[in-house]
Amino acid sequence: MIAGATLVLIATTLAAADGAGGARQERLSLQLAADGSVVEALRAHLVPDLTARHVALDITLAAAVDIERVLATTADRTADAPLARAWLDGRDPQAAFLFMIPRQADRVLVRKVPLKSGFDEVALAEVAYIIERAVASLLAAEPIGVPPAEARAALAQVSSTPPAAAPPVTVVAPAPPASAPARLAFDGAAFAGVAAWASGASAVLSAGLSGGVERVGTTARVGLTLAVAGRESFDVTGAPTGVRVGGGDVRLLLTVGRTLGDWGVGRVGVGPGLVISRVEPVGGTSATRTIEAQPRTDFDPMLAVVARWDIPLGQLVRPFIAATVDVVPVRGEYTATVNGTSRTLLAPWPVRPGFLAGIAFGR
Repeated sequence: MIAGATLVLIATTLAAADGAGGARQERLSLQLAADGSVVEALRAHLVPDLTARHVALDITLAAAVDIERVLATTADRTADAPLARAWLDGRDPQAAFLFMIPRQADRVLVRKVPLKSGFDEVALAEVAYIIERAVASLLAAEPIGVPPAEARAALAQVSSTPPAAAPPVTVVAPAPPASAPARLAFDGAAFAGVAAWASGASAVLSAGLSGGVERVGTTARVGLTLAVAGRESFDVTGAPTGVRVGGGDVRLLLTVGRTLGDWGVGRVGVGPGLVISRVEPVGGTSATRTIEAQPRTDFDPMLAVVARWDIPLGQLVRPFIAATVDVVPVRGEYTATVNGTSRTLLAPWPVRPGFLAGIAFGR
């Protein structure tokens, strides 16, 4: 337990250093004229990407979006000026209009997003994709949109054209993909923990390393993880002899995870594993009894289940905690022969719960 607490303390220190030495914290201001339920749904789409870019998100509800006032926005040169200001007008059931103006107010980004089924996952993903790409351009000092005069002329042309003969809006770019493209992420970790093996070994210490790869989507992620751990040797006393057990474990886990907004990332993993146990008799001498006990090494298959929570304290280094359950279908018993009679020295439990804490590296 002391090892796990030490790892978490180190992780917190590293994460704080990671945040303190990173890029300047920017801010994106977004006014939303739509149903209140859209706020949290859109926030869940935007926060992971913006947080990774050190951009905070401020969303406020508005009764309406005044396009003339938006186009008349002037430059904001105050110290706490947001990187950009955005307005999303979602009152029309057929389409939503997104306006985005950088702090210099020299250009205007205007996008029309169709709402075929309201603000469903497709529409939310498209809005989030447009905002994320615009933020990435602004952080790279690249321009977005068109000059305000061109935006005003294009919007006037759209509003004056009869709906039946409405031509394509010149300021609307080709629609992006329905969801942000998935990416591959690599994850490494160092961990320590305890597990319950048997009635005489209810807190067996272990430490290990793991590595994995994940396919990360907008909110969900799927991957494979290989974990290798070594156990601290422990003694189980008995009469007339006891045993010392050492060894380690290997697990290959299929993991499914989900980003939980500001709460971090939760994962559940399940997969096969191998329990390696080196068993040696200890204290088996007697002047009156004949004791026969031989050392042996067992390789037992198991089914491993892990529930893990990564704590969002940094971008590249993250502490985590996990609960584990190992199911060993082969019930092993370690015995000794005393005066010709077999006696059980240790009978490990077939279900072995445990707890881990560690540090994860990667994104």
